[in-house]
Amino acid sequence: MEYKSVRLPRFKSIRFKLIAVMMLVASSTALAGYVAFLSWFMSNQQHQATEQAQSISLMLGQEFARILLLNDINAAADLSSKLRSFPTLESMVLFDANQQAVHVYNRDAQRVEPIFPATVDAGSLLFNNGVLDVLVESRYLQSSLGHVLIRMEVLTLEQAIKRDLPVLSLIGLLMLFFSFLLAFLLEKRFTSPIYHLIAFLDDIVTADQLNNRLVCKDNNEFCRLYAEVNTMLERLESSQRQLKISSVAFNIPSGMMITDKENRIIQINPAFTQITGYQLDELLGQTPTVLSSGRQDKAFYRQMWQDLEQHSYWSGEIWNRHKSGHVYPEFLTIQPVRDQDGHIEYFVGSFIDLTHQKDAEQKLLQLTYYDSLTRLANRTLLIKTLDSLLEKPQSAFVLICFDIENFKLVNDSLGQAVGDMLLTTLAGRLNASLDSVVKLIARLGSDEFAVIYCLKNEDVTARVLDVEAIVQQVLSIISEPFQLGDQLVRCQGKAGISQLCRSGQYSATDILTQANTALHQAKNVNDQGFAFFDSDAQDITRRFFTVQADLLSGLEQNQFELYYQPQTTLEGELLGVEALIRWQHPDKGMVSPAEFIPVAEQSGLIVELGDWVLAQACRQLAAWQQCPHFSSLTLSINVSSKQFYQLDFVEKVQGVLRQYPINPSYLKLELTESLLVQNIEQVIDNMNKLSGLGIKISLDDFGTGYSSLSYLHRLPLNQIKIDQSFVRHLLNPETKSQAIVKTIISLCAAYGFDVIAEGVETQEELDVLQKLGCAHFQGYYFSRPLPVTVVEQTYSKI
Repeated sequence: MEYKSVRLPRFKSIRFKLIAVMMLVASSTALAGYVAFLSWFMSNQQHQATEQAQSISLMLGQEFARILLLNDINAAADLSSKLRSFPTLESMVLFDANQQAVHVYNRDAQRVEPIFPATVDAGSLLFNNGVLDVLVESRYLQSSLGHVLIRMEVLTLEQAIKRDLPVLSLIGLLMLFFSFLLAFLLEKRFTSPIYHLIAFLDDIVTADQLNNRLVCKDNNEFCRLYAEVNTMLERLESSQRQLKISSVAFNIPSGMMITDKENRIIQINPAFTQITGYQLDELLGQTPTVLSSGRQDKAFYRQMWQDLEQHSYWSGEIWNRHKSGHVYPEFLTIQPVRDQDGHIEYFVGSFIDLTHQKDAEQKLLQLTYYDSLTRLANRTLLIKTLDSLLEKPQSAFVLICFDIENFKLVNDSLGQAVGDMLLTTLAGRLNASLDSVVKLIARLGSDEFAVIYCLKNEDVTARVLDVEAIVQQVLSIISEPFQLGDQLVRCQGKAGISQLCRSGQYSATDILTQANTALHQAKNVNDQGFAFFDSDAQDITRRFFTVQADLLSGLEQNQFELYYQPQTTLEGELLGVEALIRWQHPDKGMVSPAEFIPVAEQSGLIVELGDWVLAQACRQLAAWQQCPHFSSLTLSINVSSKQFYQLDFVEKVQGVLRQYPINPSYLKLELTESLLVQNIEQVIDNMNKLSGLGIKISLDDFGTGYSSLSYLHRLPLNQIKIDQSFVRHLLNPETKSQAIVKTIISLCAAYGFDVIAEGVETQEELDVLQKLGCAHFQGYYFSRPLPVTVVEQTYSKI
């Protein structure tokens, strides 16, 4: 392939400089040669003059002797005649031994002063203005006659140059010509490959054709240079192909980010900007933490870097934050780039935005697992959730199925649109009321719904009552009027409850069948509105409603009374009593508190019972404060959490204190620790108000529930009760109850609280408590709860 010549400025081209240098070298070499020649010529001229002077002295030695010794005039004439045969001889002076001139020869009229040069030794030369004076010794027959001063005519440097100038000019021109010709030929030889290379590379740059190659048939340095250039072009071509591939890869729809080994961002692609909203100049030098959403904890990132170090690869789903602030999911892949020594130079991360995929998955999930009308879970998700619960160990739950009794009538008479509105309204109510309470709310079809309720209580009766409360809440939601457009619709519901299920006990289909069977039973034979598939649970519910009805009658007919359990010192000194409610049923006799208190709590009647106990206890305390034996007696009353949370509880206490004029410092309200679990600020406010009335406050069941020391210093407590569960296990070293009791006693001493242990039943328990520092006691070891008359008879004698 032919390449165009490259035109460069004349005085800057290699060709011009090479020719100029070669001509300069040739001229300098010729000049140096001529200078050397002149130097040799001048030296040789002097040498020849010296030899000629000596030859003259030797040749004319006889004539010199005749002149010096004989003073022969003819000899002088012969001498002058012979000296004229030497063309370069200017003059000669013959000196005797006394350095007196005896004969002088001059070739022309210019005379030489016949003075002996005292400063010049024999054989010395003296060059001056084109003449050379040589002083030589004159000898004849081995005898010294004197000295001869011979002056020879010689060329000066200037004369020699003028003599040679024409020849030098001709030779110089010839040398310049031949040197130019030689330089041109050499330049052509050496610069042509270079210009060829320059032209080749220029075409490569212009046409971007890295696949072209230089061809050289010789075997010289230029061929080796061409080979290196070809190798470089091959590498560049390979790099260009890789860059094109990388460019295509870097501009794919996936976001890409490159960081250095310090994890600082150095490059991103357009898709990265499109997905994250960040431009490169906003991220240069920063770490990818600028994208962090905060959803992944430090342990997640530690594991990521550990995988990268071990496997040189990591991939997974991650949540990042867009520049605008919203969070989005992405699938991220990270790989390190290492150098030849295996050291990490860069990290390359590529990711795809999963937002649309997640949206599609969510839509698919909605279609698969959720009812399109109510947005509640469908039958498929219900079965899946039941299967999941059945696989979990120690799980306990029930399935409640319910429907709307007159829904078909609403649908047929008012239209399907109104029926759909009824269903969506009911779904909204269920979500609002039960979403935080139950595991799942589902629509099974038409007007049939289901709820999965996980059981928290271990006691069977308490579990049944919890389930009954949820069912009553559901039926209450259904019975509330529905405003459907212009129509006000009232409905009733029926519910069926499966057996109390544990993991591995039944299949999901079995549980659903049980709940549906119970639902049909509730529709056909049950006037309560719901039915249990489990007959035992049905019996518990039936007993619950029976006890609830009896409680209402008992309150109306005043069937309750208070018993009092003494609180004493170690020596048996009576400090106070705790009022405990007892129920004397007209048909069943004395009913255990363990049977009716849970029903009262579940049904809400505990508030009425608590109000009755407060009034009766204050009435009895007022009577005792008039009696000298009991005037200093402290009376304790248990207050339930439901009663305490009543908005008018403090006002009720104030009303009772106005009704019965007692000294309030002898009234003590015992509050359970479970009160502190919720709405602590309201609890503290009520306690401060009660303490402001002069009433003492005792914290019961301490250590079995909340036990937050951070709030303990804020509570206006007077006393803490050691729960009987700790007292019961004092003698069992495995329970560490002694350490707990000792801690409670020390805590009370630090805060200035009184401490009392309840449930003391044996001498051994009493001894341990005394050893631990407890001074006040309550329990069967001292006395059972007693009627008021027995208390007065027993302790009025002490």
